[in-house]
Amino acid sequence: MLKKKETNLMQPYGIVNQWIRTLGKRMVGYVMYLLYHRKALENKVVFSNFSGKCYGDSPKYISERLHEMMPNVSIVWLQNENYQWDAPCYVKKVKWRSKEMFRELMTAKVWINSHTFPVWAKKRKDQYYLNTWHGSFTLKKLEGDAEDKFDYMYRVNYRYNSSIVDTYISNSRWLSDIFRRAFGYRGKIVECGYPRSDVFFRDRMPYLNKVKKTFGLDDQTQILLYAPTFRNTADAQWLSLDFIKLRKALEKYSSQKWAILVRLHPVMKHLNGEFLGNKEGIADATTYPDIQELVMASDLLVSDYSSVLFDMALAGRPGLIYASDIDEYINERGFYFDLRDLPFPVADSTERLIDNIVSFDRVKYRTNLDNFMEKIGVKENGNATDYCVNLICEQLKIYQNDKSK
Repeated sequence: MLKKKETNLMQPYGIVNQWIRTLGKRMVGYVMYLLYHRKALENKVVFSNFSGKCYGDSPKYISERLHEMMPNVSIVWLQNENYQWDAPCYVKKVKWRSKEMFRELMTAKVWINSHTFPVWAKKRKDQYYLNTWHGSFTLKKLEGDAEDKFDYMYRVNYRYNSSIVDTYISNSRWLSDIFRRAFGYRGKIVECGYPRSDVFFRDRMPYLNKVKKTFGLDDQTQILLYAPTFRNTADAQWLSLDFIKLRKALEKYSSQKWAILVRLHPVMKHLNGEFLGNKEGIADATTYPDIQELVMASDLLVSDYSSVLFDMALAGRPGLIYASDIDEYINERGFYFDLRDLPFPVADSTERLIDNIVSFDRVKYRTNLDNFMEKIGVKENGNATDYCVNLICEQLKIYQNDKSK
């Protein structure tokens, strides 16, 4: 995740302070490693998603399928104490940055993560670490490709993780190349697609019914999902979309009833009260536990620089870009593509977004999507979850065979 650059980062004391903090974490990790590294490994898998902030993304789908296939395997999820979320009853939740977290990591045969572990999390040589990363494709530049945008501790952390990951999964030749370059990764990459994307190859109706029931929508209501990415700002000035005008325009031009579900990035959820309010036909979906289900239920998606656009593309429905701060965001992070070269129509105002929706050409959109997916070598086929679970099961069988000797 992008960290706001510290104003004193280039000052000697700022660098020294971060270096000392990193060294301290490494020392704590080494001490904990000495306490646990001789403990027997257990038939257990530890999962982490966004440093314990939510139960979701690819780790969720792997966790649930693993339990179906191997119910005797212990499943542990790390949870950030500032983020409350539910998980199935068979999941053991452990506090992030706790001694118990370290014990669980040090005694599990397999680690699964969609992001990174802290530098004090030391991996034993006979443990297996599968990293699923997060999102599907990426518009925003990652790690080493945006080196000057990240603070010292973040750079240390992603480099450390790249050194201990046994396998990254990827959904395309293009993304695999980015992992190699941006992460400095030299290990194994499997282009099997992402478990979080398998849902887009399934029947839509169960997800549509579930989401409509959750938000009290009737069968005739169409859904627009607005899902922007995060910003390094404490205000909501960039959230300038006029939801009332947009919903009225949708109903006027389609002659159908519409609802807009607003799904902010988890780290921006504090902004909802500033711009959402109590507006008819507009609902806050930020805390809905699974964005893949929201995508499956939506008839139209509007985002900015989020990979959720590609999720909607895989689901086979229209995605559009609303970005009123393109220049600012390019300076903040940088993109792998010019947004106007993507299959998704781009607008920087509510009026232009409405124009793009009214003039949307589904045939042209589908053609452009197919050409884009072929160009970057997409490998999504709906079977990524089973592939990853089989990888894990193979590691657990190796462990079980070794244990029986």
